Amino acid sequence: MRITNYYDALCSDLKFYIAQFVPSKPDVELPYLNEFKDVIVDWYNKRMVFDSSVYRNYNELYRSQHGITSDETSFVKYGFFHYAKEKRFYNFFLSPYTGQFHKIPIRRQYTHNLLRQYTRNILFRNIPPQQPPTSPVTSIERTPTKKKIS
Repeated sequence: MRITNYYDALCSDLKFYIAQFVPSKPDVELPYLNEFKDVIVDWYNKRMVFDSSVYRNYNELYRSQHGITSDETSFVKYGFFHYAKEKRFYNFFLSPYTGQFHKIPIRRQYTHNLLRQYTRNILFRNIPPQQPPTSPVTSIERTPTKKKIS
């Protein structure tokens, strides 16, 4: 039997001992981690700070509070849902002074064409002309009563 990988042939205790000395950190930081940290800092500064303190980045928040507590994690999801909804319409930049997001609207180039097409559809649709309203009182024809001559 030929062993192609000597590491796989080792016992689990020796693998664990070797893994302590081998760096396993990724070379490049994943882009969504910075976004994740910014959303947490924004949410925490808007919802959980009740005095004048401001956390400007995630490291500052983590050092002072040791991150967010397990009670707060159930509320953080609302911050993420709100961010995901508004991300379609705004670019977000975390301000280093306030620790909150600044929203910059995304300009869509096709908005004018959609608006023009929508108004065309409204103006040029085939709608029969409006009929005058009919009410039960006006629909009954009144016949003139003849006066009896005696």
